[in-house]
Amino acid sequence: METATLRPTHARLARLAGAYAGTESVYHEAGGATGETTGRFRTNMGLGGNFLVIDYQQEQFGSITRLVHAVVGVDASSGRPTLHWFDDRGEDPGAPALGDWQGDDLVFERRTSRGAVRLAFGAPLSDGDGLTLRVDASADGATWSPALEGRYRRADWDRRTR
Repeated sequence: METATLRPTHARLARLAGAYAGTESVYHEAGGATGETTGRFRTNMGLGGNFLVIDYQQEQFGSITRLVHAVVGVDASSGRPTLHWFDDRGEDPGAPALGDWQGDDLVFERRTSRGAVRLAFGAPLSDGDGLTLRVDASADGATWSPALEGRYRRADWDRRTR
């Protein structure tokens, strides 16, 4: 069986692998939580190290308010990261978003039926035990507003079900 050649981008993605939990400030979420929430990530490199598989849950007041499954890969022709996003809203995931590294942050912009979303995953903090996430939203793709900011530390994964 032939396997894909791993690129330097795959090694950068592998730095994001692990289990994380932390607090989030949610500024606006259509049909979802706002205020302070708890976010949990479990990420691992899958399929021979070719993909970063992300499972995420958000909790507020003891209830799960958001579930996401995402897969980050590398576009074979451009070498850019790709993001395939699936969530409990059941929205059509559409085409994968292309991303770029901006310093240590992995940034994607994706279009949804509700507008545009920019996600910035911060690589592990200098001590290697933390991760950041910033989500900005835009109705028109030009004017952006913060939707979520989170800071997470490595933690055990305690996934609850809804």
